[in-house]
Amino acid sequence: MKIIKRVSILPILVLISFLLVSCDMKDEEMSESKTYSNVYYTIKYPSNWREPELIAPKVFFLKDDNKCSLDIKALPYKDSIEDLIPKDESEECIIDGNKGYKVKIEENNEIITFYLIQKNDMLFEMMFKSQVDDYKNCLASMDQMIKSFEFNDFESMSFANWNQFTIENIEVYYPNNSVINDTIEEWGKDRVEAFNYITEYLDVQWEYEPIKMYVFDSEEHGEQYGLQLGFALPGYNHIFTLHNQYPGHELAHCVSYYINNGERIDSALINEGLATHLNMTGKDYHRMTADILQEKSYTIKLLGDDFRKNEDAYTFGASFVKYLIDKYSLELFKEFFAQNQYNEEESFREFYDKEGNVLVNEWMDYLKTY
Repeated sequence: MKIIKRVSILPILVLISFLLVSCDMKDEEMSESKTYSNVYYTIKYPSNWREPELIAPKVFFLKDDNKCSLDIKALPYKDSIEDLIPKDESEECIIDGNKGYKVKIEENNEIITFYLIQKNDMLFEMMFKSQVDDYKNCLASMDQMIKSFEFNDFESMSFANWNQFTIENIEVYYPNNSVINDTIEEWGKDRVEAFNYITEYLDVQWEYEPIKMYVFDSEEHGEQYGLQLGFALPGYNHIFTLHNQYPGHELAHCVSYYINNGERIDSALINEGLATHLNMTGKDYHRMTADILQEKSYTIKLLGDDFRKNEDAYTFGASFVKYLIDKYSLELFKEFFAQNQYNEEESFREFYDKEGNVLVNEWMDYLKTY
C-alpha cells in the first residue's frame, strides 16, 4: 500500500521546541514609513528598511543594517490552517480582522517569528527573522508592520474550472483553451520523465502526495492570479509554471525537499544551482560558464546575496553544483544540502572543510581548463 504522508506547512517547527509569546500589538505608529501593496495585501514598513524584493513566491523586506528581515508568502490553500498547527504550540492572533496563529522559535542564534493567516482560500505566511542579540531592537518594527497589514479586496484564487490530467505522481491543472490542450499527454510524460530521473538521481523514494502543477499560458496569465511565474512550493508539492518552462527545474525543488525531511541549506546558490543542474535540458553548464567568463572577463561572486546579482546566476550555479558533485561526490553534496545549518559559509566549512570562496576559486580554475 502506498503511504501518503501529510505535508506540513512548517516542517521546521516539528524539529525544535517552541517559545510562546503574546500576540498583542503595540499602539505606537511608525513615525516614518513606506507602503508596499500587491493584489492581496498592503503593508507599511519603516523608512530605514530597503525596498521590498519579489522573489517568487515571496516578498522580501530587509532592514538597512541587515539585522531584521520579513518575508511574506501568499499561496492557494483551501484546507483549514487550524489543522496545521498544534494548539499547544502556537497562539491565536487577529490580523486585519482575521484569525491567525503566531509561533516563535529560536534556532542557530536566530529568533524566527511566524504568522499564519487565511483569507479567500489563500494562505499568508509571514516570517520575521533576527539575530538573538538584535531581537529587542527589531520587535517594535515587527509589531508595527503586522499592525499595518491590511487585506486588499481580492477574489479567491479558484482553479475549480480548470482541467485536470493525472499521470503517475503528477497532477496537471490547466485552463480551457490552454496552449497544452492538444498536447497534454506528451507534456505530462515529459514531466514524469523528469520526475523519475530526479528521484532516482537524488535517491528519494516518493511516498508523498502527488505534485500539483498549475500551468499558465503566459506571464500575463499568471499576473491575473497575482503570481510571478514560475516557482515551486516545496513541502506543499505545488508548482506554478509556464507551459514552456524547462521540465525539471521546479520538480527538482520539490523532490530535493525530501532528501532529509524538509531540511535544506538556506542558500540561493545551492538550491537554484541544483534545480538548474537537473533542468533536463541537456545543456553543458560548464561549457556555457567557461564561454561567458572568456567573453566577459570578470570575477564571479556567488556567495550569499551576491548570487542573484549575476546576470547568468542560474547557469553559474548549475556549473558550480555539478563541480561539487563530480569532485566531492553526490552523497557529500546531499548531506551538505539537506541539513538545518542556515549559514552558507559555516556549511561549506563543516561539510567541505574549506571556505566557500576557496571552493569557488577551485571551480573557476577548473573551468579554465575545460
